[in-house]
Amino acid sequence: MMLPRNRLLLFGVLALALLSVWLKAPLASSQGLTITAAAVVGDLPLADVQSTLWSQATAVEIPLSAQMVAKPLSPQANVKSVTARALHNGQQLALLVEWADATRNDSTLRVDDFRDGVAVQFPLAQAQP
Repeated sequence: MMLPRNRLLLFGVLALALLSVWLKAPLASSQGLTITAAAVVGDLPLADVQSTLWSQATAVEIPLSAQMVAKPLSPQANVKSVTARALHNGQQLALLVEWADATRNDSTLRVDDFRDGVAVQFPLAQAQP
């Protein structure tokens, strides 16, 4: 008796999963990137992207994936990566995030509108997520 094709596929996937567990294959996870903030004395260049202080910060290239959270969903990432730098003065943190974009979208009509912009997420705890 032949097994239906769907059952055969299910058994194959199950066998691969069990083999992966038995071989202790690592699970896929995102690559951890660290942006180290350079220490500076005095005020941070919060609104001056041309400040020479930014040259003290190491640039880190961060790969991006498609935006599938907010409408309109975009399954193809228009921007493939951003470059981030960070500075701190012991009291404040400043981040400079840059990316190549052929269009300029600098207007926001509502809180729900996402044009050219970036968000930064910080963990609530000091432990690794």
